[in-house]
Amino acid sequence: MKLLKTSERVKNFLEVDSKYRDDDNLLYSSILKEDMAEIYPERIVTADMVLYAISKGFTTNSESIRRSRQKIQQSNPHLRGQLWADRHEKLLCETVNELHKM
Repeated sequence: MKLLKTSERVKNFLEVDSKYRDDDNLLYSSILKEDMAEIYPERIVTADMVLYAISKGFTTNSESIRRSRQKIQQSNPHLRGQLWADRHEKLLCETVNELHKM
């Protein structure tokens, strides 16, 4: 899995299921799960093993995942989540209301 860049992996998750588009924690945990399966194939992974792998930089950095998601969603509007749409619709309504008050 390390052969794929972080941005490619993130984009794959965003395209496969919309639940990853609004939840960075879910996205990170899913990528972390893949990382751990690669690091410790065919083994039961303990919390200590996960923490060790994260602390040693063996896993994909959570900030890199978040930044990749933002960049991908910026250039691919169809991969944006429902929270983005709700936030921008609310902002548009507020703007229209302010213009009507003028």
